[in-house]
Amino acid sequence: MKAIIENKYYITIIFFFSVLISYYCFPAEDAAILYAYSENLADTGVISYFPGGEPAEGATDFLWMILLSIFYFFGLNTYFSAIFINLCSLIIITKTIQDHFKLSNADGLVIFLFHLSLTHTYAALAGFSVLFVEMLLVLVITNYLKNNTSKTIFFSFIGCLTRPDFVLFILAINFSLLIKNFNIRIIKKYSLYTCLGIIYFIARYKYFGELFPLPFYAKNTWDFLNNIEWGRQLLILSPCIVIFCFIKIKENINHFFFVLLLTIVIPTLYYTNQTLYQNIGQRFYFYIPIIALIIILNLNFNINETNKRKLINFLILSIGITSFLHQSLDRSLGPLILDTKKNNFYLLTQDLKKINNEKNIKVATTEAGLIPYISKANTIDLFGLNTKKLAKKPADKKYMEENYFDVIFVNSSIVGKTCKNFKDNFLKSKSLTKTQGDRKDNWTEFNYKILSGINENKYEFFILKYPTLAAINKKSKSYENLKKSLIQRGGKYCN
Repeated sequence: MKAIIENKYYITIIFFFSVLISYYCFPAEDAAILYAYSENLADTGVISYFPGGEPAEGATDFLWMILLSIFYFFGLNTYFSAIFINLCSLIIITKTIQDHFKLSNADGLVIFLFHLSLTHTYAALAGFSVLFVEMLLVLVITNYLKNNTSKTIFFSFIGCLTRPDFVLFILAINFSLLIKNFNIRIIKKYSLYTCLGIIYFIARYKYFGELFPLPFYAKNTWDFLNNIEWGRQLLILSPCIVIFCFIKIKENINHFFFVLLLTIVIPTLYYTNQTLYQNIGQRFYFYIPIIALIIILNLNFNINETNKRKLINFLILSIGITSFLHQSLDRSLGPLILDTKKNNFYLLTQDLKKINNEKNIKVATTEAGLIPYISKANTIDLFGLNTKKLAKKPADKKYMEENYFDVIFVNSSIVGKTCKNFKDNFLKSKSLTKTQGDRKDNWTEFNYKILSGINENKYEFFILKYPTLAAINKKSKSYENLKKSLIQRGGKYCN
């Protein structure tokens, strides 16, 4: 049986698979934020949150945004492009590992199918850049193991252009590479890419007026031991304990082992102390399974090559089963990440698009992705992913009182599922003593301050499944259409 990676029809297969998903499903909330910037760049030549908006870098994955913008420019649906690029990246991941470790086609197929058990693969199918970034990481690691300095540095640079936090994955590798090959040639190579990086930062600073992407200001908060979700990955990898029975530990505790281990540890130490918003499918911890697999493949076993292959495939199968069991306990991690276009929220965004086409509406939302992306309405993200001022100091009571909006969307558990829950918390918000926006606020505190600035005499409230609250301005020219849509899409009237 031929491996998928050698099948000449694999591009056709993943093309139609990408079409199928993008036709029946819609992307995840945070993925759609970047899509809005990509499409506006292609349509207007400006990197902005909505058509006609000011230049803003609310898209963290800069190179990913540019890549999707190119696909969109040539007429391809952005969500389709994201899925297609991710699946092509998975092919390259598989092929790269297979070639480097001289694996058989059957082994390559096992690695490919193994990814279907990993939760971050479903985050990639929901539109995030996960598999694309994983591909760049695999290219960095395999070229490092080959001691190919040029390609290691090149893919490290491309990875950092794609995601700023990619620098965490390459610190140990590039430091090791520099020490091991310290000479004038490698100094010149690092100097060249350092200069290119400085030019990039100067150019983007002149364009955006900010040194870092807006999500860095909005989301980057140091909170000691806030996130230990990486423990789930260790649980999934627990079958790997078996390998200690088949290796000579002292022979494998070498330079490469420690560098690869640090490539896991360094980013994990960072993410542990961050609030990881929209960590769908454990996507921030995508690197742990693939680096663990490379470490295992790089070990010296005290069994023959045939038995080694059988053992590794057994471990991969065991990890896959463990991962599927984990997904069955937490259904938000696997295939159910994907929502179909029959979902009421998606239909609501389509309604907003029609309403905005008839009469331009101004929207405020705590969820920055799908509402502005699909509706194309003039939208303010209250959390600060599209406005320089709000990125450093989020919207608060005063901001809500001083600005006009046709409709406001709030997503927080404080709204509750019933009108009574909402009214109790709405009254609580009115009694707040501290109403100024603060980047140190958690999500609940931020939403309380938003509610405190909404005047119940000016707005009508509707409870939704997602986002949890919609408030319509009674003076909006689109009031009747907005109210009709919210009721039709399952909204509960709560005035």
